[in-house]
Formats: sequence, C-alpha cells, structure tokens
Amino acid sequence: MTAPNNALVALQQTAVALLDDDTSRAIGNSIDAGLTGGGFGNRISLRGNRFRFVKGGADVGVSPDNHLDVVMIAANPYVSRIFFAGQYEQGSKERPDCYSIDGRVPEADSPQRQSDKCMTCPQNVKGSSLKGDSKAKACAYKKRVVMAAPDDIEGDMYALDVNAMSLFGDDLPAQNLFNLKSYIETLGAHQLKAVKLVTRLTFDDQSSVPKLFFQPIRMLTPDEWEQVKLRMKD
Repeated sequence: MTAPNNALVALQQTAVALLDDDTSRAIGNSIDAGLTGGGFGNRISLRGNRFRFVKGGADVGVSPDNHLDVVMIAANPYVSRIFFAGQYEQGSKERPDCYSIDGRVPEADSPQRQSDKCMTCPQNVKGSSLKGDSKAKACAYKKRVVMAAPDDIEGDMYALDVNAMSLFGDDLPAQNLFNLKSYIETLGAHQLKAVKLVTRLTFDDQSSVPKLFFQPIRMLTPDEWEQVKLRMKD
C-alpha cells in the first residue's frame, strides 16, 4: 500500500473552499489535458541548464537560481511531435523539418513531412535517433505549457516546451520531485489541480541534458486565483 504524501495531503486540506468553483474545475481540467499553446511569442529556454526568458528570439533575462516558481496557466491538449533531419543543437532557431501539434498527423506546412501519420512514421521507431541511443526516436515528444510568475500573474506569460525526459523521465516521488505526467497524476489523486498551485521547476543535476522536476509548493490565494481566471480570458 502506498504511503500518503503528507505535503500533498496538507495542500488538499487548504484547497477545499476553492474546489467548489466551476471555473476551477474547467481550468484545472484544461491543464490536465491542456489548452492550445501554438504561436506563443514569449518562451522559456533551458539552454545550459539555466532558465532563460526569451522575447522575439532574444534573451531578455536569466534566472540566477536552479529553480523557478511558476503558475501554470494553460497547456497544449496533446503531446506534440517535432523532427529535425540533422542533429539539433540546443537553442537553435532552425525550423523543424516535420512537426505535429496533436501528435497524430504532421502539420500541412511542415517543410518535409515524413509520413501521413505519426504512429506509422519511420522517425517514430525506436533507434531512429541520430544520437546513437537504441531506444531513442528521431521524432521527439514535447508538451507546451504557458506559465506566469506567482508574484506577477498579471504580467508577461511565457511558454515552456517540456521535453520527453521532463514529461516521462525518472522522478523522485519520495522527495516530491516529479516528471510532468506523474505530477499531474499525483495531484489528481489528491483532488488537486496544477492551475491552483504554485509549482517549482527544478533542474535534475544528474541529467546530461536539460531535464526538469515539477514540485508543488503552495495553493494560490483567493486573490491570485481571481487573477488566473482573468488571464485565461486573454
């Protein structure tokens, strides 16, 4: 039998009053499944295991810390796919040769569509990656999440493309450090929604490539929650 997560139980107890809000349920479910996030202008880059804030393709700031506290506002409803014919370099502005927003079929404007369907694509086969990993696929997974700073919810929002390692990789549940999939599932098991929390993003210092852990920090205050609901209408 799995032991209760005391930190999440404590958050659950503080959330009761807010869970009776229909908007909370609707927005919370949209994070669990996600909302479309394509074409978002501001983004967070993880180049060099640093949180870099990018606007118009240029870095406008770098966090001095190994972690970043955020409020998740929205997310792509699907796990997307992205393929580069050559070796992709971290931070490159090169357009992918083929990509899919819904992870099912390539987008019509992909420069070099690799298949009619992602499921049967040769780039979706284990070992197809140029990295030499027998288990890696050439076509990568990603999920776009749009987030804001807890102390400036009404300010700029940024999109973060969560990679496969951060989506599905090894996590440390005993330390409340989760990959994104496990994070959402664990919150749901405690009747919590990511949109109602301050979430901490932390780099996994054991990983050779940028990989994030997701950790619950605290519930939003009622005032912060009202700000989030307004941002969802932007």
